[in-house]
Amino acid sequence: MSKITRTNQGGIILTFALIAAGLAIVVFGVLYLVVWRGEQARQGQSIAEAESIVNDQPASNPAPADESPTPTENTAQSSAEAPSGPSELPNTGGLDTSIVEVAAAGIITATVVSYVASRRRLAATL
Repeated sequence: MSKITRTNQGGIILTFALIAAGLAIVVFGVLYLVVWRGEQARQGQSIAEAESIVNDQPASNPAPADESPTPTENTAQSSAEAPSGPSELPNTGGLDTSIVEVAAAGIITATVVSYVASRRRLAATL
C-alpha cells in the first residue's frame, strides 16, 4: 500500500498564476500603447496632408460683383479644384507574424508542456 503524502505545491501554483497575470497585463498594456500611438500617427499624418493641400492651392480670385457664376459653373470649378488623393495607399500595420503572436504561442506551448510533465511526474510518484 502506498502512502499518499501532501506536497506543498500551492506556492508554486500561486507564483505561476501571478507571473501569468503580470505577463498578460504587460502584453495588453503594450498592445494598448501600440494602438494609441498608431492613432496619433494617423491623426498627425491627416493634419499634415490637409495643411499641404491648403498650402498647395493657389489663391482664387473672387468673381466680379456683376458676374455671378451659374450653379453649373460653380460645381465644375469645385470639382476641378478638388485635390485627388494618392493613387496608392501606404502599407501600414505589422508584419505577417507579429512578435506578440509568437510570444503568445510560446507561452501556451510552454504551459501545456509543463502541465503534461507535471501530471506524468505526479502519476509516477503515486
